[in-house]
Amino acid sequence: MPTETLKDLLQQDATRVFSECTSPDWDGYGAMAVTPRHYDDLLRLINWLPEGIEKPEVVAHPDGCLALDWWRDRKYTFTLLLKKERLIYAALVGDYKNYGREAVEADPSVSKSILLQYFKSNPSPQ
Repeated sequence: MPTETLKDLLQQDATRVFSECTSPDWDGYGAMAVTPRHYDDLLRLINWLPEGIEKPEVVAHPDGCLALDWWRDRKYTFTLLLKKERLIYAALVGDYKNYGREAVEADPSVSKSILLQYFKSNPSPQ
């Protein structure tokens, strides 16, 4: 039986989170509903992920977007999402902070470049 890949697991997580957050106020604090467009954007982003990275958590944000979060502790976190053809990211590694927006125009190399740079300089703890 084939082993599930990281992308398979993330697609399952995305489907679960999407189904839990399709109604307005899904968090009890007035969050916007996650739309099929945001779900499709996340699936696209998942398909662009490079091999060999840590598994992120799929999370819904109050603005209705779905994102991938890598979190080790309060001083080590990375968030990535695709919104309106822009890749949005934010990283905190110790005292170093980095964030930005990159136009992707359906080019997966942008997300791979950002992720590989982040994980190359911040390897997974053993």
